[in-house]
Amino acid sequence: MWSHDDEKTKAMSESEDRIWIWKSLQRHIFDNQYDGLYVGHIIELCSNQCEVFFNQNIGLVKDQKTLDQILMGMCMFNQNVNIIKQMVECVRCNVNQITSEGQTPLSLACRHNKNHCVIQYLIVDSMQDPDHTDIYGTSCFLNACYFNRNYLLIAMYLIESTDAKISFRCIPSNKWGKIILGIKNNFERFNQVLDLGLKEYDQEECDRESLNLIVPRINPMLLISRSRRDLLTKYCIRDPFDNMFPMKDFIKFTDDLNCSLPVPVPVPITVHVPINTSVSPITVLSLDQDENIDKIDSMRPRSLVFVYNGDNYYADPEIVFNEIILFKEIKDILRFDEPVVLSCGSGGYDYLSSPCPKYLINLWLGSIDTKEINLMEIEPQDILSALDHIDRYPTESLSIKLIEHQLIRYFDQMTTECQSICLKYLIDLSSRYGLKYLYLWIHNQKIRESG
Repeated sequence: MWSHDDEKTKAMSESEDRIWIWKSLQRHIFDNQYDGLYVGHIIELCSNQCEVFFNQNIGLVKDQKTLDQILMGMCMFNQNVNIIKQMVECVRCNVNQITSEGQTPLSLACRHNKNHCVIQYLIVDSMQDPDHTDIYGTSCFLNACYFNRNYLLIAMYLIESTDAKISFRCIPSNKWGKIILGIKNNFERFNQVLDLGLKEYDQEECDRESLNLIVPRINPMLLISRSRRDLLTKYCIRDPFDNMFPMKDFIKFTDDLNCSLPVPVPVPITVHVPINTSVSPITVLSLDQDENIDKIDSMRPRSLVFVYNGDNYYADPEIVFNEIILFKEIKDILRFDEPVVLSCGSGGYDYLSSPCPKYLINLWLGSIDTKEINLMEIEPQDILSALDHIDRYPTESLSIKLIEHQLIRYFDQMTTECQSICLKYLIDLSSRYGLKYLYLWIHNQKIRESG
């Protein structure tokens, strides 16, 4: 409950605020020609956010010059963007006016107004130039950082949502620190702010100490580009792609960002694994054995090894059961007198309910022989079924982890054909197998779709 002293303190504070507002208005806009009553009216119009009050009182001001000056004052102290919009679009005040010190409505808004929506309106709708500087060479960005009590929100808007020139000249390193740690929506501008800060605050010992405290707190996902590798070492920041960096932390840091990041996929190195010549290569067959009998080398041992979706598949059982990890682990304790029936199903995903087409099973079997698979041979509508099958039956040379980078290249080249791909399934694969590169690719895909 308010006491009499509380009310008195509040009244004094409001009075002091009004005095400060008027002094600021005099400093930038108005002269001393107004009497006390009119001054109070101007202060209210410039700072009162009530649209009812505005509609009832703005008509009392008849002089266009005063109306233009009030617009400038509103840009400084009125956080209701609708009122400012009415002044520009209905009252027809001059939004392109400049003070004797070279300040525009946008300059003054960046200097004083706490609502970034006012700055946004002046830039986007009123076409104000965010790179304008006053007679002292102070830009909109510097005005915000030097003087605005809500500088962080204003600076973040100018950085992430505009192309305004940025400078940290004479700005304390702690302010730069709050800004750099807050950037989540624009990777390119993050790098610009980081470079400016590293250059500006590497001169004095106290600033270098600030860098030692600030840089290690930056989201490490923002430092994964090749040009930033030195920072990871210099400031003892663990590389997110290091095998010891937990996947759950990788996901947390990635999900915390609302911008696309470079996927540092290394150049793949093709390793040709020699096939054991003492064991006959696999023969891949599907459908009826007689249908393909002319393609089989009769010297190679072959038999019906498994059945999938009602179709028979023939191969060298020794190779198959030594390569498919599931069977390799149990082949010494079980006899495979009967063909194995391979399962297929949704795994909790409705769009995986259809079995793999026969050509996919043949590709999978062929990879046992060649030790590699070309994902580009897979039709886009079948890629998730292929991944589900590989997930169920990984081999020594073909598993979800082993095809991570090839999978990213596949999706990059098949972007149009894979519009309907379910990212939820890929996220599940990435999380289970620690596929950091794929998870980052998915993150970028989601950013593109939301944009």
